[in-house]
Amino acid sequence: MEHKIREVPEKPAVKKECWHYWIIEEARGTTSRGVCKFCGADEEFYNSWPDATYAGREGPVPEAPEQYRGTS
Repeated sequence: MEHKIREVPEKPAVKKECWHYWIIEEARGTTSRGVCKFCGADEEFYNSWPDATYAGREGPVPEAPEQYRGTS
């Protein structure tokens, strides 16, 4: 009795989506490089919001809305 091996067509590879776990380098400028721990994807991340500014203690203090101003 002769056994024949039949070829089984390969299934197309299903691309699995990665739920990235970013390892982001220390902040040293406006952006930092991040690499996914699982798939190795590479991406740039902002270290702060692009439009954000920091005035600190010496910066301007916004005036309270009129409804919250006390009458002295």
